[in-house]
Amino acid sequence: DFYVTASRMVPYKKVDLIVEAFSAMPDKRLVVIGDGPDFAKVQAKAGSNVQLLGLECAASSPAAAAPRPPSPNAPLWTHGT
Repeated sequence: DFYVTASRMVPYKKVDLIVEAFSAMPDKRLVVIGDGPDFAKVQAKAGSNVQLLGLECAASSPAAAAPRPPSPNAPLWTHGT
């Protein structure tokens, strides 16, 4: 099991605080997807249970190469199940 956050790493999004919190909980895994001016700050706070992927992984995925339009019936949001 693991948690994921995906965000542009800018100061007001506080990704560094998410990483710092998970680094204090070594039994929980966090995957961080994103890049930005705060990347080095986030990287410095990342413990061994935090994996930083940046944007390269998303851009190199086959799904990213073939964008699809959203379904007209797709909900604007979903409630977790």
